[in-house]
Amino acid sequence: MRIDSSGRVLIGLATADTLYGGIVPVLQVEGTDVNGSSIGMFRNSNDAAGPILTLGKSRGTSLNSDTIVQSGDATGMIAFTGADGGERMRATAAIKSFSDGTPGDNDMPGRLSFWTTP
Repeated sequence: MRIDSSGRVLIGLATADTLYGGIVPVLQVEGTDVNGSSIGMFRNSNDAAGPILTLGKSRGTSLNSDTIVQSGDATGMIAFTGADGGERMRATAAIKSFSDGTPGDNDMPGRLSFWTTP
């Protein structure tokens, strides 16, 4: 594991790479086998609950701000990408989540969409 001069955590690689959409993530994991290129979460508890991965969005402009999102705002995305011989920024498919209506206190209307390429 390495932390570069920009504060990015790199596991399995020496320099940060530009990924989907031109993003250089603050956490990057890269390997040559399934174990070296996987991130795992596992919950041990005597109940029916499992682990949770949360993606979130606020319209705020500072850390910990909870400014309400607007209808149509993207609230999260999972992108599936492949290297095309020159870069690894192009997606083969994506799952995207959007606010789909006017949010209110304890009310968050949403839409989930699945994207593919020809």
